[in-house]
Amino acid sequence: MANVAGVSAETITEEENYTINNWHLYQNGTGKVSFTEDSVPNNWFNIKLNIASSENTNNALLQKRYDRYLPYRDKVPAMNINNKVKNDMEFFNTIVFLKETGTPTEFVNDNGANRSWHFYGIGNIGDSKKTDDTRINIPGDPNEFCVEVSDNGLLLSGFRSGVYYTDETHNTTTYTAASNQDIKYPITEAEWNNENNAVRLALSDLEEDGGWEQSLEFRYDISTKDGNTIADSNAEKALAKERQDHNKEMFNAMYHWVVTTEHFERDLDQWFIKESPLYWYLFTERYTMIDSRAKNTFYHFGKIYITENEASGTNIATLEAALESAEGEVNIAKA
Repeated sequence: MANVAGVSAETITEEENYTINNWHLYQNGTGKVSFTEDSVPNNWFNIKLNIASSENTNNALLQKRYDRYLPYRDKVPAMNINNKVKNDMEFFNTIVFLKETGTPTEFVNDNGANRSWHFYGIGNIGDSKKTDDTRINIPGDPNEFCVEVSDNGLLLSGFRSGVYYTDETHNTTTYTAASNQDIKYPITEAEWNNENNAVRLALSDLEEDGGWEQSLEFRYDISTKDGNTIADSNAEKALAKERQDHNKEMFNAMYHWVVTTEHFERDLDQWFIKESPLYWYLFTERYTMIDSRAKNTFYHFGKIYITENEASGTNIATLEAALESAEGEVNIAKA
């Protein structure tokens, strides 16, 4: 039914994760298909075999449960506009068959003599994390974006402060990280602005392939479509970079607050829908998904619905100040 290509540019025999790049089913002439009547039509999917953490329990079943009990659906505009929109990827169990159609490879292991369909494995199929169509974003809003942590162990993947204790007594600190050192939280503004703070320096490097992009990557911001930059002309590229740099600075402001605030619990709802990190933490704790507390996390900045009481609160001034340099009309937003 589909041609597949390895996501990680390796040979097909070494990959468990494939992206469909040619889907031969169409929905009303749109070139898109829906998994179910409750799914957003899409044309960018992933097929994953039951290897390591890609088994059906993690991908298909836990995803469905996470979405089913999401406690803040009523606060997200996109979910109210279209109740088919999910807060995560949508997966279904599947059986994978492949057929060799190109140059003979080790996959068939018969020198290309047999080009029939072969049972490849039990797995799951889901919409790609790179697609815009099924996500909870509002297309066209220059202030809305989503940042994904690229991998565990990277400098910015775990919200490090850039300051580390040198011993168990926590009496002295250093700016040089080592595997056996505890990270200091919170840190002072002086420690944050220290010329040796590698975390701050990486966040401040907004250039292409700079320190920021070594750990973080955009998903469906206004400058991209389905994970690819949509700017063509030099003027469009300049505008795209300006928008992305602004969005990076918004993420950096949130990061700065996380590592320097002395009132994290009190002020959490100034930056987040409070139910979101609490639900995510409890869910990953319940199902021992520790790996998903850095890698595979998405920080989404966008508008939400708030009550009149919240709108009249003094804490909103923090976000208004942070957004005052944004293009167009300023709207209250939370991550």
